[in-house]
Amino acid sequence: MHTIEIDDDVYSHLLRNTVKIGESASDILRRLLNVPVAGAGANGSTASSSRGRSIRASDSPEPPNEFADCLSDPLFHAERDVVGKFLFALSYIHRRDPKGFEKVLNLSGRRRKYFGRSSDELKKYGSSVFPKRIPDSPYYVVTNNDTTKKRTILGDVMRLLGYSADAIDSACGALK
Repeated sequence: MHTIEIDDDVYSHLLRNTVKIGESASDILRRLLNVPVAGAGANGSTASSSRGRSIRASDSPEPPNEFADCLSDPLFHAERDVVGKFLFALSYIHRRDPKGFEKVLNLSGRRRKYFGRSSDELKKYGSSVFPKRIPDSPYYVVTNNDTTKKRTILGDVMRLLGYSADAIDSACGALK
């Protein structure tokens, strides 16, 4: 195995083309460049990759879900905490459907409203809701919920806006 240095934009391109969680850079490049797996027979027999995982030359990659671009974005991974990743995911969802995103204003708990058009609007529903603006959007979200609740809220938003179950699972699983 060799180590190479690549520019940030090339690395970002690699991440955007990830189709399986845990896919190695070699696997991505091999697929994008149509490089055959070393040692694979003409019948598509298996060979071991450098990570010891068994792959088959004839296997086709799983199609990415509609949230894969967000989860493979280096900026998502640069977020250091759950709140940052939560806000990044909501911002991504808003950018994909700014008009439809307005539906999230109806999401709420028993005593708390989760989304609003201003920080003050959300502060009416609790003294320590810690509202934060969703980047690149006119909306605010409460952020003092635990990680499990943030996953629930994100899943509810995605269901409301028609995301697939695979996309919802991927997004909620990435909040950690």
